[in-house]
Amino acid sequence: MVVIVYWGFIAKPSGMNSAELWVDISVHGVGLAFIFIDFLFNRHVFKLTHIIFHYAILLLYFGWFLIASETFRSRSNSKWYVYKILNPTIPEAALNYFLMIILATFVFLFAKLLHVGRERFRARYYKL
Repeated sequence: MVVIVYWGFIAKPSGMNSAELWVDISVHGVGLAFIFIDFLFNRHVFKLTHIIFHYAILLLYFGWFLIASETFRSRSNSKWYVYKILNPTIPEAALNYFLMIILATFVFLFAKLLHVGRERFRARYYKL
């Protein structure tokens, strides 16, 4: 989900120099590649009840983000946030957090759909 949110809403490649763009792609793009490799070759059971862990990790991430951002801001007297879209001082902050949770749900359900499709494909064409 972080990869989708980052590349879909936060990244601004047109305003980056080549070094910044390389770091951005190597950090977020390589993460996406590892996610796909893990998804293609794992054999773990993927249940809908696992969404509870998905939400728990998301809420921990939001909490860590808010604590880290506020700690940095209070110590440096800065108005800088790692992700401006999650800045709790903007009027649409609650909506942004809610949309992230909705997006996380769709990503989870899409991954479940891919997992079911992959297993059906394997069962049909790769009988061992």
